[in-house]
Amino acid sequence: MDDMIETANHFRCIDMIIDYAKAALTEKFIKELHLVLKNGTSDSRKEWFAVGDYKKLPNEVGGRDTALPEEVADKMKALELLSIGLINDMYAESRNDDCKYAELATQEDFDRF
Repeated sequence: MDDMIETANHFRCIDMIIDYAKAALTEKFIKELHLVLKNGTSDSRKEWFAVGDYKKLPNEVGGRDTALPEEVADKMKALELLSIGLINDMYAESRNDDCKYAELATQEDFDRF
């Protein structure tokens, strides 16, 4: 049942992201997305699960370690420098990582940009 609820909630989150695509990415918005995503799931009824807030326990995603609970707030604040549109662009470009380009930008190129 959680999968069905979370799938429906994903679509709500996507709608929110589309609506705010040009806005700055804020800590508040990230927490709102998490609240919408987990609303009505079994996780939302667990005392230790921080729906709409930062995690209280360490976890992994897809076999990869994630930030420790005490690191999350600082790491999330750093994201406020980005817009949702820029993040979407970065994700789309990451799909080209295996592409063989004739010329690649260097760090100096990015610094000049």
